[in-house]
Amino acid sequence: MKRTVIIIVVIIVFISLAIFLLRKENSHTITQDINQVTNAPTDMPTPSLILSPTNTITASINDGVNDFVTKVTTALQAGNASQFQNLLVNDEIVLGSDTNGGTPATVSKTDILLWLNQHWSSNLSFVSKRYIDHFGYWELATKGWSNTNTGEVDFRLFRYDTNGQRQAFSGNWLIYAVVY
Repeated sequence: MKRTVIIIVVIIVFISLAIFLLRKENSHTITQDINQVTNAPTDMPTPSLILSPTNTITASINDGVNDFVTKVTTALQAGNASQFQNLLVNDEIVLGSDTNGGTPATVSKTDILLWLNQHWSSNLSFVSKRYIDHFGYWELATKGWSNTNTGEVDFRLFRYDTNGQRQAFSGNWLIYAVVY
């Protein structure tokens, strides 16, 4: 019985050793195949990439935003916020502060106009615009507001179709958020 057990153990060791060696030999072969460099044919034309100064996505993102900035600048020069009526999305506009850590509220167009009038001053002006690529909106910075921490208010714009649905590359720019 002891001889049988010893023979079985020896056979198992030889089989294990054979499997180990075969695997090692196969992995060496695979590594050689992976590391082998082949030359590409030289008579094939190299594809070229033609870059245009304006691509369609950038043009689409910029379409109409400068006209909207002009409308906001004109509205800021008025005596009150009434000219913002047509620049705001139909309803459910975000109103919030970036500085106090609070949660922004969703309010009606009437409430936004009331808030703008409460913070209106005679020296409001447009400062700058920047596109927020990650979220796909424009942010218009303005200054001169009263009763805010910094005197600045940012208007965030998305495009909307005539049904009030947000659109990526077409439609009219409208303010969907007022951030102070």
